Amino acid sequence: MHSAVNNNLQLWLMGLFLALVVLIAKSVINAGVHPIYVAFFQAAGSFLYLVLTGAGRSVRLRVIKEHFTFFMIASLLGFTIPQLIVFSAVNHVGVGIASLSYALPLIVAYLISLKIGLERFNLKSLLFLLLSVAGTVVYLFRSEYFLDFEGSKIWFIVLLLSPLSIGVANVYRSVKWPQDIAIPATALLTNAFSSVTYLFLLLAMQVEFNADLWGQDNVAVLLGALMLLSGVGQYLLFALQKNAGPVFIGQTGSIVTLFGGILGYLVYNDAYSYHTFAGSLLIFIGVYYYSKIKWQYAETGH
Repeated sequence: MHSAVNNNLQLWLMGLFLALVVLIAKSVINAGVHPIYVAFFQAAGSFLYLVLTGAGRSVRLRVIKEHFTFFMIASLLGFTIPQLIVFSAVNHVGVGIASLSYALPLIVAYLISLKIGLERFNLKSLLFLLLSVAGTVVYLFRSEYFLDFEGSKIWFIVLLLSPLSIGVANVYRSVKWPQDIAIPATALLTNAFSSVTYLFLLLAMQVEFNADLWGQDNVAVLLGALMLLSGVGQYLLFALQKNAGPVFIGQTGSIVTLFGGILGYLVYNDAYSYHTFAGSLLIFIGVYYYSKIKWQYAETGH
């Protein structure tokens, strides 16, 4: 019972921290920071946080060599590729549709997990998972996002690769998790690979960072907060990956949507309509009852 409560608490905390990261990212991008730099600071911040908390003590060069493929695939599929797709597609398909990329991996991870035996089929579990996704759609519903959608069909198809990539990565990390490496070290090395990948992209694309931004609109403070929150969020993500599995952590996207709307309302005075209220309720019910069924089965076997 204690383990179930702890995992549920970590899931909601991770969703809150990632929602704060999204909020800060929006602020610094509005201030003039390029989105790819934001993604780099997220990965680099996570790496630095994990180093400072001692995650690197057990890391040896042998470990990196033996599990190079795992860290490369986990970082590319789980973070680098989907982030770049969303950043590239958002101006073509709109914020609402792009945001669904973080909710749909739940279904991808569930279907793959069923196929390979990581998840047992349970009609109630499936219905509550679908309820969370439906709640996210309702939550994000805006006429300017969906009803008047005139985005490029090609970009819409490209965007579908993002939830597919994240869903596959969630399952891959569970199946191929290096058994001889601790959770913090696994998170550390995955984010190290992501940081290096983003750095190469920044150099290849020759994206410049305007040094004048450091003194504007608290950009330096916000980026520092973003790096810290990203680090804590990444630790929670990998801890839940190891202890609760890919489908459970797949609920994060819906939770981020819920907290993101609340924070947007409090900080940016974003509209909070009956759509967002109804979506919030559906997300909460879906996540709560799926989690309850999962841990009940883990404890009793039925």
